[in-house]
Amino acid sequence: MIDRSLRQFNDDIIADDRLARLRSAVTTFGFHLLKLGMRQSSESFENVLTEIFASATVTPEYSAQGGAARAVSYVAFLPLCLRQHGAGHG
Repeated sequence: MIDRSLRQFNDDIIADDRLARLRSAVTTFGFHLLKLGMRQSSESFENVLTEIFASATVTPEYSAQGGAARAVSYVAFLPLCLRQHGAGHG
């Protein structure tokens, strides 16, 4: 379904590259959904995100941001993760 959708909207390059690699990995290793237990306080989690976002030059003041600004930080950080993940694959 994802492959068909990508091709329908002229994103063949993504279907042929990243999606194909993901499908190969799933075929090889399987696809497992695991629960992640966040047992630390939200303050600790916030401190980690503040440090990550500052070092990635997304925002130096994540901990001071409100909800909408934090969502913008998440969205800004995602492409950095995808570029970094894909850097060594082709």
